[in-house]
Amino acid sequence: MDDRAQTDLRDALSFLLDHRVSLDFALRVFDTPRQDVWTPTREELVAGGVIGK
Repeated sequence: MDDRAQTDLRDALSFLLDHRVSLDFALRVFDTPRQDVWTPTREELVAGGVIGK
């Protein structure tokens, strides 16, 4: 991974964490291969801190 890609990834991860998205959820976002589509369930979104109950 080049420096620019690392910087972009770090910035995106920092943004999610600053907005109280859980680390596990944020890492899953970046761990999902491009060719796959991950559509988190409502329960995953709540558990990940993306949306409220």
